[in-house]
This record gives sequence, structure tokens and C-alpha cells, in this order.
Amino acid sequence: MVNLNSSRILISGGCSFVGKYLVNYLLRNTNSQLIVCCRTIPEVTLKESRVVYETADLIRPESYQKVFEKHKPLIVFHLAAITRLSPGEENPELTVRTNYFGTKLIADLCVDYKVKSFLSVSSNLARNPKSVVGLLKYLSEVYLRKCGDLQTKMISIRLPNVPGSPGSVTNIFDKQIEAGGHVTVTDPLMERRFVTNEEASNLLTTAIEIGENSDVFVVPIENTKITNLAAEMISNSGKQIEIKYIGIKPSEKLIEEKYEEKEIMKTEIETLSILKDDWNEESINQALRILGTKNDVESFRALVEKIKVSLHD
Repeated sequence: MVNLNSSRILISGGCSFVGKYLVNYLLRNTNSQLIVCCRTIPEVTLKESRVVYETADLIRPESYQKVFEKHKPLIVFHLAAITRLSPGEENPELTVRTNYFGTKLIADLCVDYKVKSFLSVSSNLARNPKSVVGLLKYLSEVYLRKCGDLQTKMISIRLPNVPGSPGSVTNIFDKQIEAGGHVTVTDPLMERRFVTNEEASNLLTTAIEIGENSDVFVVPIENTKITNLAAEMISNSGKQIEIKYIGIKPSEKLIEEKYEEKEIMKTEIETLSILKDDWNEESINQALRILGTKNDVESFRALVEKIKVSLHD
């Protein structure tokens, strides 16, 4: 079991919505040095002697190379990614470079610099993936399961949605309610899983503490009907606002599928289970085929071929 105390912990995407909460959580619950990596360091940062901010970008490999060389972290949380479905579909090539090759970059650096444990934040979109983001999260899981060893544990967690994050459904509803117009829901049957910021931070730290090499954690909690969420937020606002159904987006799933008992292995933590087997050759090749249909640009196809090579080396 990895000990988060008295360590050097690097957080990629540390200035993201969830990243900020994780940094604060680690400050409260450990005495470790925190290396917070951001594409752009915000004007307002934590004035803590145990927190160091570094500018680093997944599509500039040398930036992370310098950070690892300078700080030599022992534990790494990898949150930096394109996480929303629409941006992923609109710019698949950037998403490949960021989500797959960015994860590969950090994982390879972890091996090179003898990091003890690496936790990559995956997504429920990786379950039977259809979207660019989901496909790349899934293929990143595959890569991490191949490259870890006894020295460096490679762990993933399919983290549920966190309300309040940029682009989240709760933010969209808040703005629509404030504007006084319709609240738009894609479909009456739409369901998603949600955890709070505090729950997310606790899940991430617990997963890296108890995880073994190649583990992929899932969070088997109940789904929330988006229509019910919208109705509750409208009711709390005290306004009379209608819900308007607008249809699901391309590659969007209607319901986040539940994990059957035969698919997961329970842990001592009720909200964390380990996925047993989702990475057979047929599933991997199917994911690669679907990803290959997302763009006809030659440079994109070349990137997909590079993914194939890295997965089969």
C-alpha cells in the first residue's frame, strides 16, 4: 500500500476543477510536497510552502520532462485531459494527442523516473466506448496495463461526473435557470453518475493507496436521472421553467451502463470496485476500428496507427 504522507506528489491538470480540490484535499490530509502542473498557472494560487506550481502541457513533452527531472516525484495523479464529449468529437486529433499520447508521456516518465504509483483518471465513457474521449480513455487503460511493473504501479479509475465543473450539466442548468428560459435535457431517459468534489478526491487518493499494478477501479454507485436533476434544480430556484428535450448528441450514450457483479471485484471500500476484464484483443481492436472512423485526415490516421503500434509492442 502506497503512503501519501511525506512524499513528493505531482498532479497533472492540477489547476482544473477537480485538480484544485484534490490539491486542497492533499494539503489537508498529508504533509507531502505537491507539484501542481498546469497549462497556464492562474493569477490566484495557493500560498503554501508545500505547493509548487509548474507550467506543463501534454502536447509539449519537453515541458513535463523538465518537471520530472527537476522534482523527481514519487507519486503521480494524472488529471490533465480533454474530458467533455463535444470538444473531443470536434477535434479528435488534438484529443488523441492529449488524452492518449499525453497519458503515455506521463506513464513513460513515471517508469523512467522510478515513480512508485501512477493514477490516471479515466471515465465511464470508456465502458463500451463510442465517443473519441471514451475510446481514448479506454485505450489509455490498455496501455497502462501493459507498461507497469513491480517498481511502478499503473492504476486507472473511471471517475463519475463531478457537478460544478466547467461544461457540466449542473452548470448548464444553472445558467439556463438564471436566464429564465427553457432548461434543456437531451432525452427523458438520460442517466448519469455523480460524485461531489470531496468524494472525488477521496476516491482518487484511496484508489492510489490500495491499488495494485494494472488495476482499473470503477465506482458502482446508482445513476441519477437527468430529468429529475433538472426538475429539482428548477424547484430549488423557485421559478416556473419548462424542461425542453433536444435529443442526444452524436456519440453520446443514453445511460451509463451499470457493472454486473460478474464484471467487478469488490474491495473493502464500498464505493470502489476493480474491473475484472475489459481488455481482450477483440474489444481493443473494435475500439481502434471505431476510433479510426472519427476522422479522415491523414495525420489523424497516422496517429491511430501509432496507437496500434504502442499497444502491440
